[in-house]
Amino acid sequence: MCLRDMGRPGEAMPLLQSAAAGHERTLGREHPATRISKSNCHDTRMAVWARREAAQAGTSPAQAALTALAASSPTSDETAISIGSSSSASGLPHPPPSTTA
Repeated sequence: MCLRDMGRPGEAMPLLQSAAAGHERTLGREHPATRISKSNCHDTRMAVWARREAAQAGTSPAQAALTALAASSPTSDETAISIGSSSSASGLPHPPPSTTA
């Protein structure tokens, strides 16, 4: 991750992929170390993408990542509708319907 933090995520990617493959092979797919390694690969892949997008758009990698995140995130109205449909006004789940009449 140091290479990624130094602004060289492309160089870090093969090393991270190798570490993730080794963790999965020796520890298994669900082991916390394997999950962390795979997460590091994902984060680095996103950093490579953000740098490429920023170069094309003439912005910073951080701005390119924020723009992409904003475009893929639900709006606050969509979130409120989603939350409102599955919980009561108190924020707790709706109780099950009464079976007595």
